[in-house]
Amino acid sequence: MATADELRNQIKQNRDALREALQGVKSWEDGSDDSWGAKRIAQHVVRSEVGYANRVSKAMEGKPQDWGDVEFGSSAEALTKEEEAAAMMDKALRYVEDRDLKKRAEVPGSYSQDVEGAMTALSAHLAEHATELKKM
Repeated sequence: MATADELRNQIKQNRDALREALQGVKSWEDGSDDSWGAKRIAQHVVRSEVGYANRVSKAMEGKPQDWGDVEFGSSAEALTKEEEAAAMMDKALRYVEDRDLKKRAEVPGSYSQDVEGAMTALSAHLAEHATELKKM
């Protein structure tokens, strides 16, 4: 089992990779339902980070934050919004200690249904979409 600090570091590394990939995007398109473009991927991954932040906040008995349905007009705007989402997630993670990792949280997919699962899922999600964006 990873520690809370190790999971925070993994999230940071994968978030940095996502930001780097966003900076290198050459075409800002939605894409199709079968093949997402950079714009759709960025909107999805940033909204997801907000969702994970709210899951962790709820598990830690904090207050979830409202995000709304924001569209990004450019990769530069996506980077700005990603920084806002990251700040929300960092705020949610600030007080997570190792003993909190097993607190119940609703996590999509096959991850454990706890704070550790939410942190692991977010890290993997950031890495997955950073890899996709680097190919664009």
